[in-house]
Amino acid sequence: MELKEHPLFVTSVFVTYLNNINNEIIIESAEKVEKTIRGNLRSNSGGYQSIPINGDNFDNYEILKLFQNYIVPAAKKIGNSWGIPNDLNRFIYWYNINRKNNYNKTHSHPNSYISGVYYAKVPKNSGNIVFERSQNEADRIHFITEQLVNQKIEVNNTRINTEHWFVPEENLLLLFPGHLMHYVNTNETEDYDDRRISISFNFF
Repeated sequence: MELKEHPLFVTSVFVTYLNNINNEIIIESAEKVEKTIRGNLRSNSGGYQSIPINGDNFDNYEILKLFQNYIVPAAKKIGNSWGIPNDLNRFIYWYNINRKNNYNKTHSHPNSYISGVYYAKVPKNSGNIVFERSQNEADRIHFITEQLVNQKIEVNNTRINTEHWFVPEENLLLLFPGHLMHYVNTNETEDYDDRRISISFNFF
């Protein structure tokens, strides 16, 4: 008997690493913005989240290069694969600075086709980004993962996982559907003065 799998509803996170970005310039820009512009309070508990910057008004050349050469082409490729009739030329981005004990609550990015994050500075144990299966679906399949956990079997199968996480690394770029719920674990770095610095973005 030949048993074929036919995927019904696919939700993916797209992953790549960038090697030609000067993270020091991005770090300096993020720290300058933090010192001069009052931040937003959105999903962040502690830490700094800058106000959104329009994609037509890059605050430095390195950010311009990051978007023009990498993020915009990647978003358009993803959008084309989804059949989105939108050229995805409209986007915003913002800086995130998370220090020890800071975290981000569960949230999504409403009205965004594609969202994402690029990591410029990542101390050890500074908090994983965790993606969640939709709550009503997670509730219905919870009995499967509960049985595996009770039998001390590690649950690591994207077909039944209720959560999936990525460990941040410098130069890591993640893109994902804006509706996908996610949160960021607490920054538990040993150095109280150290911080994780990233850039998040939304395409409309």
